[in-house]
Amino acid sequence: MTDDATPDPAPEQPLQQIQHSSATARIPDQIGRGVFATAVIVLHGANEYTIDFVQSLARPNRVAARVILPPAVASQFVIALEQALEKYTASFGQPPVEPKAPQPAAQPAQAPEAAKAAAAGSGEQTSSGASGGGQTGGGSAASGEPAPRPAAPQQPVQPAAPTQPPSPTPAPSSAGGVTQFACPNCNGEFRVGTAMAGQQVSCPHCRGTVTVPHDQ
Repeated sequence: MTDDATPDPAPEQPLQQIQHSSATARIPDQIGRGVFATAVIVLHGANEYTIDFVQSLARPNRVAARVILPPAVASQFVIALEQALEKYTASFGQPPVEPKAPQPAAQPAQAPEAAKAAAAGSGEQTSSGASGGGQTGGGSAASGEPAPRPAAPQQPVQPAAPTQPPSPTPAPSSAGGVTQFACPNCNGEFRVGTAMAGQQVSCPHCRGTVTVPHDQ
């Protein structure tokens, strides 16, 4: 019996070394030109993976090519793609990140007082334009409502003239063959000869017809 030490077992060795062999295939002319894709959609079922290569250069988007792979080939495709990405990173660095579309800048909320002042200013501008040229009377204000029409200026009400009581008709008087009397229509005084007593004459003031009274 010997006291020789038993050597430690060797670490586990891989039972089989897997190597991917390069594959060759003929590429037809109509496929050799390839297609340009900006997005990829992957669908899967129980027995296949469907990979759609999408072009989003115009609206609506369109599928430029569709490839259907069985699950075993799909897993090999993922491994080959990862190895290709590692080689790309080693040669050119990290792949560029897809840029994001710019977001519209949010407008700051206006204070209630500032909003009221802006609305009042827009209403004054619309009213002044309607009274000046008459071209904005049928337009709309900034709030989307029809611009109010300016009110018509009110005419000042003039007080009625006080009613004067009729002056008493003076009695006809005659002096030197002339009769002086007042017209009963307009109270205007005029003179005619006494020989015209009882006759109708025309009033020189109102052009009305009056009868010359007799002397009393």
